[in-house]
Amino acid sequence: NKDFSEELKIAAIKYYNFDQSQVDIFFSEVLNDYKKLEIEISELFKEPDINEILLNLLEKRYSIKKWIIKDLLTFVTKDNLISFLDSLTQSASFVIRVNLLAITRNETLSVLKSQNIEASECKLSPCGLVLSKRGPIDQSVIYKTGLIEIQDEGSQLISYCLTPNEGQSILDACAGAG
Repeated sequence: NKDFSEELKIAAIKYYNFDQSQVDIFFSEVLNDYKKLEIEISELFKEPDINEILLNLLEKRYSIKKWIIKDLLTFVTKDNLISFLDSLTQSASFVIRVNLLAITRNETLSVLKSQNIEASECKLSPCGLVLSKRGPIDQSVIYKTGLIEIQDEGSQLISYCLTPNEGQSILDACAGAG
């Protein structure tokens, strides 16, 4: 990610007193190492089986212990492994839960649109909206008044799986507000 690389370069100059040429050399070496690693992984992936060398390279590339990668292979095919591991390096979607007792999802979409915040409905959660980018949603009136809460879609779906009765209390020790 270009922005992150620039931030790292600035930090190297500011906090470690590197000059620009030292930073450029360092990042050039890191980029070359990364490209070599990608090529090695690509070549080894052509082999029929995943061997110890490939596991070591995947561990290094994705910062995931090789025993975890081995376990992943029990439910992710070899053909899908790289896509799956790549997905773990991406930022999670920025998702909110709409308090359907107080406002509809469509009304929430309208309010967000009026505040120049792009959003779309979640694929599975009937009360979820995915925001197109991260931002200070906690400063919004609809957040401050409890009409929405920041909560990932998976966490939203748990309550639907439990099918609680009206007025029933359920303790979710990992939950946000709401």
